[in-house]
Amino acid sequence: MSLISKSNYTTIPLTGVNVTGSIVECIASINVEQTYHNTSSEFIEAVYDFPLAPGTVITNFSVKIGDKELEGILKRKDVARKEYTKAVTEDKKTACYLEETYDKKYKLQVGNIAP
Repeated sequence: MSLISKSNYTTIPLTGVNVTGSIVECIASINVEQTYHNTSSEFIEAVYDFPLAPGTVITNFSVKIGDKELEGILKRKDVARKEYTKAVTEDKKTACYLEETYDKKYKLQVGNIAP
């Protein structure tokens, strides 16, 4: 699992990891915070693929880029993908898109990450 630049397929350096959690009866709530740094001199779009174990669910997600935090909003896949593409390519905004690809595999795309 790593964050990869879509333009040149290079790995974006992971600079920190923080995992916290709690367990109440038989439910575990885990928060994983990973910090990456865009060391290139240009804005990039990056992809992060990751699996989840059977029986797990994502209840929320957010992406913090600089001082800006993007909160995930549940939408139909076709609508979300279209909005993400427009934001990144036409509006030149920082945006993110998370989808389940198959069998508990997920793909997070983050566009227009500043140097």
